[in-house]
Amino acid sequence: MFGYNPIDTTKSWTDDLPKCKHTGVGFTGNNFTCSQFPKKITDRFFNCEIQDNICLYVIFSGHNGSEVADLSMQHMPAEIIFDQLRGKNTDEEVREVLKQSFISVEKSYQNSIDNLLAQKACFQCNIAEHQGNEAESLSKLTELEQRLNVGASIALCLTFKNKLFICNVGTCRVLLCKIDENKAPRVIQFSVDHNLSNSDEALRLEHLGLNANHLRSTPIFETRAIGCYQGKGGFKDSQYLKGAKSEPILSQPEIVGGIMIDNSSQFLILMSSGACKILNQIYCGDTAQENREIIKMCSKEFECQSSLTEVAQSVVEKLVNLYHQKYPGRFVDDVSIILRNFQMPKRAVHINSDVEDIPLSERSTYTTGSNYSNDKMTNNIPTPDE
Repeated sequence: MFGYNPIDTTKSWTDDLPKCKHTGVGFTGNNFTCSQFPKKITDRFFNCEIQDNICLYVIFSGHNGSEVADLSMQHMPAEIIFDQLRGKNTDEEVREVLKQSFISVEKSYQNSIDNLLAQKACFQCNIAEHQGNEAESLSKLTELEQRLNVGASIALCLTFKNKLFICNVGTCRVLLCKIDENKAPRVIQFSVDHNLSNSDEALRLEHLGLNANHLRSTPIFETRAIGCYQGKGGFKDSQYLKGAKSEPILSQPEIVGGIMIDNSSQFLILMSSGACKILNQIYCGDTAQENREIIKMCSKEFECQSSLTEVAQSVVEKLVNLYHQKYPGRFVDDVSIILRNFQMPKRAVHINSDVEDIPLSERSTYTTGSNYSNDKMTNNIPTPDE
């Protein structure tokens, strides 16, 4: 399928599923200020209400192409919404369903590239044995390697029995806005940025024999992703990764939950890789400030807009405008957000006070969530006490 029978993304089977009425989605495709040289849109997103109080929200951010995001969009919801949650009563059982959905999608990707790998081996053989047109074989091999480097970051949230379960792989982000006993806003990041800015991920690569500092100047997008064969089975053919002792790019997600959804829970935001990249560049890599500012931006739009869709779309547009004000004429990746409202009223009072970011080290009222990564150095993500 991969690269040979492309999915028609103009219509998906998920389009007919009932949408969550408490959700708004905002999106803008990649662009220049003057709309020069548009690129293919690679973000995909999905939300549905499986049944009462059971909802699924997912953002798929493709990199180097949309094929893996498309494949994930077609397969992942099917691994969760068709009775897989029936009879599941414990957090561990729910987390296992989510874990298996990521495993299944990665397997589907691996199966989909068999033809590409066969062609790659054929061209490598021709080049090694000086058969045929060597220049043409090199050109075809380069094209195949680019197609095998397509991947996707994923952020997934499930509401189930009044609890929230969160998974992510790559550089999408999930934030929860809560209020404390004094009605002061707090922002909690329940996802992990799987990139070289994450010291644990950098250390993991160092233990594999790679120099993380050197990798920062290379086109390595994420340290975890769905797809991205060139960083997995094909890493020995990568000039940047071939020194690793084992596969450097992982597909195992971080999984946390269940997090109780109570009266302090205001709203949830899922952000695509492009949205996170824009925030990172506007606020110079200060993640805490990025999270505070996007929460304040959302709260202002709750005050101004009359629907969740308008809130989400306005936040996306304001984010892109801020970026263009700071970097006029620069290219902008796809920017997508899913906004799930819990308690935030429409036309809400705008949050004028500072939003507190709760750092990992100070979340004493939280307990460690389960983590299905094979990497023992991964950050522990806290989840609220039940």
